[in-house]
Amino acid sequence: MPIQLKNVPQNGVNTLAIGVFDGLHLGHQALTQNADAILTFFPHPVVGLGRVPESEFKYLTLPNEITHYVPNTITYPFSKESAQLPASEFLDDVLLRQINPTHIIVGYDYHFGRNKEGNIQMLRKWGQTNNIQITEVSPIRSANDKPVKSTTIRELIKTHFNAGVALLGHSYLIKGAVIKGDGRGASLGYPTVNLEVPYNKCLPQVGVYAGCATVDGKTYRAGIYIGSKPTFNGSHNSIEAHLLDFNRNIYGQEISLFLETRLREEMKFDSKDALIQQINADLAQIIAN
Repeated sequence: MPIQLKNVPQNGVNTLAIGVFDGLHLGHQALTQNADAILTFFPHPVVGLGRVPESEFKYLTLPNEITHYVPNTITYPFSKESAQLPASEFLDDVLLRQINPTHIIVGYDYHFGRNKEGNIQMLRKWGQTNNIQITEVSPIRSANDKPVKSTTIRELIKTHFNAGVALLGHSYLIKGAVIKGDGRGASLGYPTVNLEVPYNKCLPQVGVYAGCATVDGKTYRAGIYIGSKPTFNGSHNSIEAHLLDFNRNIYGQEISLFLETRLREEMKFDSKDALIQQINADLAQIIAN
């Protein structure tokens, strides 16, 4: 059965960037900045091929988050079966017949088709035959002269968040549904929204973050906390945010959190008053910036 792409724009595509695009990091942005649509692969190829169990792989950017950055996101349903598509059929049956772009942008290490048999030389030759311009983008390198890669950023987000965000080139987006929490924030004078996020989302290291939240298209500055509330002997991590100048009940609604900077580590305080004093200091820092 032919592989059917998802979400191909009805009005056509001029310039198409192709890649996995998990994270939409600085390297990806070099491909997407001049494209009006992208073709991505989901599940991630390492999951689709069974190299990493689906329950263990954590995404920097899930499909509904990628569209925040590139609204015209076309998805190739990746699996062991679809990975067996010969390179020539991928070019003709997928790219040409279903998308038919006039320009394709790919990365320096791009391969496609069964066993990665397709390469940039094959793509250029095919492009000449079909009057499609092909652009190859060189790697974007970090300060240590290594190519910016999602694998590296995924580890940094969990261990050295601010360094990971620097390689992303944008704040870290977490989308999730608002759920009822334990009401602890309200009892401290700082009500929070608690987020339930997909199991396969890569969560940052515990701590306090400066950022913002988008609710119903409006953006609010926010202090964001990820952790287990050790001051109150919590047993599991939660994600919650205090939105400045916001006071509404939005249970069940999906919102977007944008984590910009990790301000500090999670701490256990000797008293409720000591915690409130630190929250005041955290929010003052967020407001000042």
